[in-house]
Amino acid sequence: MNGIAILLGCGIGVGLTLMLRGLWPPRLSLADAMAPFAPGRALPPITALRGADPGPADPLLERLYVWMTAALQRAMPSAVPRFVPVERHADIRVAGVTPARHLAEKVTAALAAGLIVGASASGAVLIAGFSLAAPLWVSGAAALIGFVAPDLAIRERVRHRRDEMEEVVAAFVYAASLSLSAGNGVQTALRHGLAYGHGWAWDQLRRAVAQAQYGPETPWRALGRLGDELAVGELQELSSRAQLAENDGARIQASLIAFADTLQSRRLATVERRERRNTLAISAACCLIAIGFALFLTFAAFGGILMS
Repeated sequence: MNGIAILLGCGIGVGLTLMLRGLWPPRLSLADAMAPFAPGRALPPITALRGADPGPADPLLERLYVWMTAALQRAMPSAVPRFVPVERHADIRVAGVTPARHLAEKVTAALAAGLIVGASASGAVLIAGFSLAAPLWVSGAAALIGFVAPDLAIRERVRHRRDEMEEVVAAFVYAASLSLSAGNGVQTALRHGLAYGHGWAWDQLRRAVAQAQYGPETPWRALGRLGDELAVGELQELSSRAQLAENDGARIQASLIAFADTLQSRRLATVERRERRNTLAISAACCLIAIGFALFLTFAAFGGILMS
């Protein structure tokens, strides 16, 4: 019963702390309060992220994440840079969430795993008569696994989206270069290049170009800023090449055609490496199966000899 009492006490303490922080949040400094009104503030991010803004039709789990994000930002402002390093912010942006939202998902998963597994372990202790300290150890291990699980889920999503972005950038550059070769202007070529694609990567490119139409930067610079946000080298290189060509349509066309050929060669090399790796993995699996079958036949033969 001591283990259950400790778990309940910890939960009540955390709940009271969050309630007090919500009722009396820490006051912002004057610099933080005036930052949104500064004339030289940075441009808004291009990538659309899920953060602490609830929607009108959010499900229950989404509302829980939103509440946890706001609570963490009020209670522990320094928790995000401590548990979510800066070098991982680009990957988190590719996944479509803010760093604070990602930390909220990690904390929520840790609390849910720890409480559920801890309650189950406490019931097993009462039934089987194990040590009362066992539920605490099991609950702590489950909370640690729950804290790490969102990182593993995001890693797989980021890999797929980066592959998608590489393919989309190559297709966009090729379509824009064809439009320029037909005698169209740069703005028309951009519209033609983004006209027919669908998916997450195409939406990000359209957001960058649309934001440039109503902002102080050129579309190529906006695409480069999107590449900086998502750590996509192809977009950064595209922006550098187009800015070097300035507004000369012929120079931009030649630069885009050369870059499209380069991207196609890179993509083919990547596909070849991936297929070669998959072939090696399949060959290794077949060899292991053949070795296992040979060992099985060998042991069966020796067993027959020994039995006779």
